[in-house]
Amino acid sequence: MAAILEVVPLPAPIRRRWTNESAGRRLSQSGISVSLAAYAGIRWLALWIGVGMSVLLVASEANLVHEFMGLVCLAVALFGPDAWLGLRIRRRRSEIDLALPDFLDRLALGLEAGLGFSVAFRRTSANFRGLLGDEMKMEITVMHALEIWIPVISTIVIAFFGFLLKEIRNIKLNLTSVNTTLKFLTENGIIRMQNDLAQRVSRLEGQRDNDKKRPE
Repeated sequence: MAAILEVVPLPAPIRRRWTNESAGRRLSQSGISVSLAAYAGIRWLALWIGVGMSVLLVASEANLVHEFMGLVCLAVALFGPDAWLGLRIRRRRSEIDLALPDFLDRLALGLEAGLGFSVAFRRTSANFRGLLGDEMKMEITVMHALEIWIPVISTIVIAFFGFLLKEIRNIKLNLTSVNTTLKFLTENGIIRMQNDLAQRVSRLEGQRDNDKKRPE
């Protein structure tokens, strides 16, 4: 059913307004276990149902009472889901506010008994009933997942940076080797050119001396 509601066609402006970040935050605070797209589909279908009921009431008998009832149905369909969501949010906040002092008292008793904060928090949340207890159990699940995955992620990150540093070191060694080789080849090339130039100069001087010694 939720999958069908998520694909209900909505006009683009209404979809952007009903599925923005603020609407998602309100839906999460209300505790309703449906996706934001499904909730937008519910609101859109409720609006059309209200429009249909209003039209039927007005068309059945054109009098003031039916027109008023039609307007009421239309207003309920348009503003009812948002008002109901706000009511759930206020009720959940009130329940949490009332249960929080009792939860903190139990947590303080666990700490006074010598338990660590993590252990006391887990035990208090596991035995605490109501909406606040459910929220704290969800927090414990998140904490447990983090305790499992943080060491794994840290190991992967450390291994990656170790591999990266090793590759950088190898690149530096290779660059140093290439520079040394180029320097060696350059110096040998210069020396070879100097030797060739000296031999050519010697040959030219020898030919000139031979030419001077020849009789005319």
